[in-house]
Amino acid sequence: MHTKDRLTLDQLRAEQCYIELTPKQKKMVDHFIISNGDRVASVMAAYATKSEANARVLAYEFFASPRVVACLAAYFQNDPFEDFKAEVRKAYRNKKLTVAQVSALKLHADLNGWGSALLPDQHGRDAAKPDEPAATEKAPTLPANAGPQRFKIGDRVTERDDQGILHIGRVTAVDSDGQVLDAEEIIA
Repeated sequence: MHTKDRLTLDQLRAEQCYIELTPKQKKMVDHFIISNGDRVASVMAAYATKSEANARVLAYEFFASPRVVACLAAYFQNDPFEDFKAEVRKAYRNKKLTVAQVSALKLHADLNGWGSALLPDQHGRDAAKPDEPAATEKAPTLPANAGPQRFKIGDRVTERDDQGILHIGRVTAVDSDGQVLDAEEIIA
């Protein structure tokens, strides 16, 4: 369900994602919007298909095009991170998921600054919010007589600032004693 107002067709046509579409893709997207989401009719309006059955099959391919997906996301005012999380959930369920597909998802996340701590877990559940510890991921506790905690690169760390705001990060550098030298903050 879309909670934000949609763009008008004229507003969408001014967006860079629409400008980058091919003429047939533009015609298909225009018809999709005008027809209130009829994918088959949109494909038939833009492409010379032999039958409605062919158009139905082609609709899956044409509406999966990254450019068309981006354009419709702009039209519907979708949150790109929520769309990406849906793609990750879909990938978890894909029994034929390839290494290349995983690499592409990781690259997309990295380019957008979305760390893996913000993504759904292997069961498709959303990660915990930064100020709420995940049920399965608890901060390690040390016995009272233990020395300083040792960290390794990639460990999740938390720290409250002077105002009491909780910051969560991943360790990116440690010294020879396992003490954190640098960490990158995970932004939610």
